Amino acid sequence: MQIDDINTRTSLCKHYNMKQVCVGGQSWHTRVQIDGRCMIRLTDIILRYEAGAGRPGGVTVPRDRRAGQEAVTVLNGISLEVPQGGFRWLLGPSGAGKSSLLRLLHLAVRPSAGSLEVLGLDITRARREQLPRLRQRIGMVFQDFRLLPHLSAYDNVALPQRLAGRPEAELRAEVTELLRWVGLSGKGDVSPAALSGGEQQRIAIARAVINRPDLLLADEPTGNLDDAQAQKLMRLLTELNEMGTTVIVATHNEHLVAERPAHVLRLEEGRKVADG
Repeated sequence: MQIDDINTRTSLCKHYNMKQVCVGGQSWHTRVQIDGRCMIRLTDIILRYEAGAGRPGGVTVPRDRRAGQEAVTVLNGISLEVPQGGFRWLLGPSGAGKSSLLRLLHLAVRPSAGSLEVLGLDITRARREQLPRLRQRIGMVFQDFRLLPHLSAYDNVALPQRLAGRPEAELRAEVTELLRWVGLSGKGDVSPAALSGGEQQRIAIARAVINRPDLLLADEPTGNLDDAQAQKLMRLLTELNEMGTTVIVATHNEHLVAERPAHVLRLEEGRKVADG
């Protein structure tokens, strides 16, 4: 391991208050364990979107029960499990249902049928007021970054914790460590427009992990990056996974998958066709 790798790992360990057990990440694994159960369990999941609403961005609530209105099935009979600390590639052609599956796991939409368990909670039976707190334990990284252009890089990273009411004095040290971890410690005051695509995506990752998520979802995170930036991004995601975070990455980049062999979930036309 090079000195730069040690420095960035130490920054991440500081963020998670585990500097003394950085090697091996034992405390991290203890923190995210959920009574020995899977992080994610789907059983016979079906997801339908209302026709004409667009998918996946235009819909927050699936519907399939109102008579006389057509619905589009985007996930059909999906069953799978992801263990605590697992890494999964999520593969498939455009329209296969990858983004819809990630939206389910991010609790942005509920299934039309079947059973969905995330971080130990049965989402299909959960009360609405239970979901916001659970969602804070899930980080999400998007292909188009979704940074707020009027905020600096620092303020984008800090935003989730500010919304949670975290005191500014406590927040500064954490944001500083995360910016160091993603290699952008000198660019906290810079606006997103002044950053490269790879730098913007690294800011998006720092924002995604500011709440110390147990589960990190990434939807085509390297889609707008060149190979060098994609490799940097994957090193960050791999480091998080090695420290115990459950990570799911949707991608079309078969080269990345070949370079970093891991368990593959493959979808085609809304159905799971590979899991292993």
